[in-house]
Amino acid sequence: MSLAASAVEARPFFLTVGSHACFCMLWQPAQRPPSAGMVFVPPFAEEANRSRRTVALCARALAEKGWAVLVLDLHGCGDSSGELADADWSSWCDDVRAAEDWLRSHCGSAPWLWGLRSGCLLLAEHVQAQPAPARVIFWQPVLSGDAYLGQFLRLKVAAQALATAAEPGVRADTRALRDRLAAGETLEVAGYALTAALTDGLARARLELDPARIERLVWLEVGRTESGLMPASRKWLEGMPAERTVAEVVEGPACWQTQETTESHALIAATLSRLAEAGC
Repeated sequence: MSLAASAVEARPFFLTVGSHACFCMLWQPAQRPPSAGMVFVPPFAEEANRSRRTVALCARALAEKGWAVLVLDLHGCGDSSGELADADWSSWCDDVRAAEDWLRSHCGSAPWLWGLRSGCLLLAEHVQAQPAPARVIFWQPVLSGDAYLGQFLRLKVAAQALATAAEPGVRADTRALRDRLAAGETLEVAGYALTAALTDGLARARLELDPARIERLVWLEVGRTESGLMPASRKWLEGMPAERTVAEVVEGPACWQTQETTESHALIAATLSRLAEAGC
């Protein structure tokens, strides 16, 4: 996916949100004003790190076509200020709101909202609170924050099981880990410091959207095209307006999962194609 060096500007900056600052990378056309805007909300933990390459490639491709794409690091994540232990679900919702406000001012119109995995949960909560319908792109959305948290906590359960000396008196199950969080303990899981302030909000999050809040929804999953969408995704999409919704399965690596950096070019191509079909 080659680009002329002069076609796209990549501008890093910090966006002040309350008492913290979010690192942002703005991808936009270098020679002309942007024709539209898009805010990207990242997934959690290593999923954000592993997907950065594909997200950057997609943002650059969009910028070449005239978009201004704001790629956001949430409070306590990436290059944003603070530590993960300082963040909570509410502050992340504030980050999304501030990013959308900034890009709307920059472009002069309401931006599309693009989320990956747990970033889709944040976007759904944000969209539900807004007065106007939104245009949304979901990449492999998480449906249940509670189930997602349970999967993440199992990483610590596995690490305890493999340790040569288990922590005395600690049961190696996710229920025990949730109890420790509820008691006010900060847990390190796969190198990330989790607190109840953050995990309580994640556990309550659901991918719930009033169809009236959707102007346009693009839903993209990675999988086997002959198998179609996952059953849970099909069931969720039944509640969305068919005339304003498009869903597609693309083949290729799940860039947020692979240990080595991979590029999900099929996801990028499908995103560009679906936006073009929407007249963008």
